[in-house]
Amino acid sequence: MLKTKLESLLETGFSELGVEFGRREYGEEIELGATVDDTVRPVSVNNIKERISKASTGEERFIAGFSNYDLSEYQNAVLRDAVPFFRRSVLCNGFKIVYNAVVNKRYDVYEPIADSLIPEVSLEVVEISWKGNSVADLHLGREVEVMVYVSDNLAKYSSDVSARLPFLMSVDFHKYVPEEVSEAVISFLR
Repeated sequence: MLKTKLESLLETGFSELGVEFGRREYGEEIELGATVDDTVRPVSVNNIKERISKASTGEERFIAGFSNYDLSEYQNAVLRDAVPFFRRSVLCNGFKIVYNAVVNKRYDVYEPIADSLIPEVSLEVVEISWKGNSVADLHLGREVEVMVYVSDNLAKYSSDVSARLPFLMSVDFHKYVPEEVSEAVISFLR
C-alpha cells in the first residue's frame, strides 16, 4: 500500500509514542456510515439539508445547518461535502488526531484504486481534538495553515493543552514540509 509522505511519518511517530495509527477509512466507508447513521440517529443529513433549503435568511440557514444536532462524524463529513479520499485516526494522551487525505475528483469507490490516487492527493488535513473539543486543524497544501480553536472557549481546555500549541504554531504559514509538520504534531502529543 502506497502512503503519502506525511501519513508514513505520522505512522512512525505514533508508533514511537506507543500508539497505533488506525486503519484507513476510505470515502465510500464514510458515506456508507452516514447512510447507516441516518437511519438510527434522530436527525439525518437530508433533514438538515431540507431545513437549510427552507430557511429564508442567511442567519436561519446558518442556524439550520450548524446548530448542535446530534450528527455522527460520518454525517458531518457528508453534510459539509467534505468526504476525503481516506482518513486515519489515533488516540494519544487524551487527544484524538484525524489525518485526512483529499483528492480533487470524487470517486464512487476509492479503496481498489488507492495506490493510483496517492500522487493525486491535493490537500491533507490534520484535525486535533481533546475530550471531544476541537483544538486545532492543520490544512496542508502548498503552505501550512493552522486554525486554533482553543482561544474560543479556554474554560473547556486545560492549561496543558494551551501550553502545547506553540509546537503547532511553529509551522503556521510555512511552506509545507511533511517532516516539519509531523515533528510539530508528534511534539504536541509528547
